[in-house]
Amino acid sequence: MKSIKRLKPFCRCIKVFALSIATVISLVIGPVVKTYAVSPPESSSAEITENTYDEATQKDGTSKAESGLNTDKPESSFASGSTEAVVVESDSNSGEDKSNQDVPKESKSNLKQSSAPKFSIDTIADGLGVVKDFAVFAQYYTMSCHMEGNIAVNNFEVISGNVGNSNKVFKNIGKFNLNISIDAGSLNVGRTYSVYIFDNPNRTGNPVFKKELTITDANGSEHITATGLDASKVYYVFLLDSQNNIISQSNVTGEQAVSSSNDSYIKNVIAFKDEVFQPAGDFQQRVVFGNDYRLNSSTDPQKTYQTTGDGTYILIRKNDGKALGKIGGGTNNKVSIATESFPIDFDGIFTRLNSLSSELSSGDFNSNVKVINAELKSSGQNALRNALLEALHESDINYLDKTGIPLGEDQYLVINVNCNGYSSVTIPQCKIGGVDYASWDEKSVIAGRVIWNFFNKDRSGNYTPYSGNVNENSGMLGTILAPEAEVIVNSSMTGAIYAHKVKNPGGEIHKMTFWPSKTVTRNLNFNIPYSLTVKKVWSDNNDAAHKRPSQIIIDLYHSESGDAGIRGTLLQTVTIKRNADGSWPEYTFTNLPNSGFYKVVERPVDGYVSNTTTSKKACGDIITITNTYLPTYTLPSVGGIGTDKFTSTGLVSIISAALFLIILRRRDKALIS
Repeated sequence: MKSIKRLKPFCRCIKVFALSIATVISLVIGPVVKTYAVSPPESSSAEITENTYDEATQKDGTSKAESGLNTDKPESSFASGSTEAVVVESDSNSGEDKSNQDVPKESKSNLKQSSAPKFSIDTIADGLGVVKDFAVFAQYYTMSCHMEGNIAVNNFEVISGNVGNSNKVFKNIGKFNLNISIDAGSLNVGRTYSVYIFDNPNRTGNPVFKKELTITDANGSEHITATGLDASKVYYVFLLDSQNNIISQSNVTGEQAVSSSNDSYIKNVIAFKDEVFQPAGDFQQRVVFGNDYRLNSSTDPQKTYQTTGDGTYILIRKNDGKALGKIGGGTNNKVSIATESFPIDFDGIFTRLNSLSSELSSGDFNSNVKVINAELKSSGQNALRNALLEALHESDINYLDKTGIPLGEDQYLVINVNCNGYSSVTIPQCKIGGVDYASWDEKSVIAGRVIWNFFNKDRSGNYTPYSGNVNENSGMLGTILAPEAEVIVNSSMTGAIYAHKVKNPGGEIHKMTFWPSKTVTRNLNFNIPYSLTVKKVWSDNNDAAHKRPSQIIIDLYHSESGDAGIRGTLLQTVTIKRNADGSWPEYTFTNLPNSGFYKVVERPVDGYVSNTTTSKKACGDIITITNTYLPTYTLPSVGGIGTDKFTSTGLVSIISAALFLIILRRRDKALIS
């Protein structure tokens, strides 16, 4: 006991020392522990920030601005992603902010809030929305030169030229792949087929694609792909058997395979001319006018058409009955009037485009989107050229039109142009990805990966829409996004224009809209049915006994089981009749399900027995039914006394034996008694 008492002071000292150590540790590493307790992972969203902070202050009473954290929420309607944030509480006793004290490296790297959500090509495309279907989307469009593309405009003034997609639009907008799936079924396994693709329905000339394949999959499924098909053409696809007989055929077109539309929308007409809409290549285009107009037939001026097909029609303004011009009909134009509200809300869409322009001007982008930020520092025709050279760190004034902006095969390009309040800006001659700025060929598809975004920003970074003039004087590649500006096209360009006003007094507009997918895939399915041919053979010495019937009846059964004892479901019963010359025709069951098991049963034929054998053919099987004649024989007469006497003697003997047995039985009973 004395030893224990001596130890008590020593234990008290140990306890005090431990409490002191614990207090020091809590003061030093407490904030770090709290950081790990409340810090969201890297994928956490801005909602965590909102739940951690109140409207104006943090939990420790300091303002958001004082904390050094950028807690502004992104207002993007188009970008997607999450904003990361880490909350570090300060020591409650000292009031000192220890957010950078004794924090591990991995925590320090998260102390700064990440930038706004990154833009991808898909979010840019979503921001453009419906406008990316059009070569021109504008509140006002004055057309003075031919253009190749469809339009959506609030007010349309035609001075000269034609509008509408052309074959070249579809040809240059890209290629498409065609996936062909063949369902031959298990019953066609082992058979060989061929797929041919022609550019004409008559299969003349060389095919653009051909492929022979043998069905090896146990379920009878095979897939092939034809790549690089021209989006401007109609293709005719044929599936042939091994004997080159057509099993199935279909036609496909690239029109719907690309991000492009044939439809034009014109709400109001300021001035018009005859035959303004050119044929849309091999495809039908639709033109929709606002409901302030009506269409009259040139052959029947008194008749009003709401929706028209072939023929020529006159556009009539309702309020004064003025004829504005003829519209060619035919198979390539479908002209109609919006009978209710106009299907496009121009004001609402331009509000959206302004928001997208603002977001692009300061957004963060994924690695496959290249961004060039150019700021005008002077006026004049070369101001944008000089700004681009500065942004690219190039001093050679010929760099843009000789070398140009490099662009990878899978890269997209956003050129942000801060017009800095200048009233006019001119797009310079500029190659992109090695493609000439005046190109209008297959290489110009690169224009679908480029956006020129025009805006104003002050020194504080405040965005305002650009409302000056954008001049295109020497050809260009890409989409012009300038929702409040006036774009003037003086030289042919490849791309699209989305602006408040558009004029093309001296240059054509060749449609090549922003298109996230370079190659689109279409699908075509072929189902190969099963066929079964019945062939009749007689083995009867050429009907020497004259026993052949004039017809036979056969039943076709189908089952999922291959059990010989199961007939399955009766599918068909057919009667096969003998030909006039005595021959027997073959009969083929067609369009049968291509899986399961089939049995052909011949109903009995008097005097014959039948057996079946199966053989393959190009598309199906052949069942041969062989009927063998079984003759009946009668014993011939050979003379003598015949059989009657033997029969009578036999009967008498049987009766005598029976009577004898009866007499014996009665005698035995008498003796017993």
